[in-house]
Amino acid sequence: MPERKGPSQDESPFTPGLRAGIAFSVFEDVFLGIEVPSMLKVGTNDAIAKALRIHAPRNFNQQQKFFQLYLGPHGLKIPHAERLSEFFALSNTINWESEEEPLAPEELQSFIDAYFVSRYKRSIRAKIATSEDVASLILQKDESEDIKLLSLVAAVAAKNGKMAELEEIGDLAQATVAEPATARTTIELFRQDAVRYAKLGAGFILMQEELGKLGHKSNSGEIFIELLYKGYWPGGRVKIGKAIFYIVPFSVLPKETFGL
Repeated sequence: MPERKGPSQDESPFTPGLRAGIAFSVFEDVFLGIEVPSMLKVGTNDAIAKALRIHAPRNFNQQQKFFQLYLGPHGLKIPHAERLSEFFALSNTINWESEEEPLAPEELQSFIDAYFVSRYKRSIRAKIATSEDVASLILQKDESEDIKLLSLVAAVAAKNGKMAELEEIGDLAQATVAEPATARTTIELFRQDAVRYAKLGAGFILMQEELGKLGHKSNSGEIFIELLYKGYWPGGRVKIGKAIFYIVPFSVLPKETFGL
């Protein structure tokens, strides 16, 4: 495959034209014999993510190959392209309709422990939510920890001169989940969570060395996107007496919002 030029120093780093040119070339390399979709000419991350969902639906390996070439040394030249390509292939191939396979309560608890025990040296009880629990979640969710970590990732990126890269992969992360999550349910919190987890997961991967030096080694965004991939919404903490972390199976996720 011929080497592709990344952004030059005298142009804005990630322009629509740059995205379109690289995406067009990578698509030809990965999807042999398939006409390049015209939507890629728009040069937006939304168009790129949607084109992959159309032409490689639920095909992790093919999407991972595309993202690795697109983000890597001959593409946008984003650090940690291999890890990011795996993350985006996961977030862009989520089956938003139902669980991949039912997970036992202890398996779901292990996802939550992977984050909370690592970061806080304590656990929090995971509860498989019913459709009735979703109303409580919408009204009482505690989002403070996610917001703090996103702010930290942004501050570390700014300090290390990587804000352009962080904004670019954040926009791509949002593009992989926002539209399908919105189509799944009218619950705005569900879409907000999916976008926040995707942005956090990607941003953490980009800044993983710097965050590790600050003692942050557990990427909650990546953990929670993996749960979404398995068909479970990591709804988050609700403080009712002792804190509970609700996990909502897609199969009980309603289309409507109970009028809330």
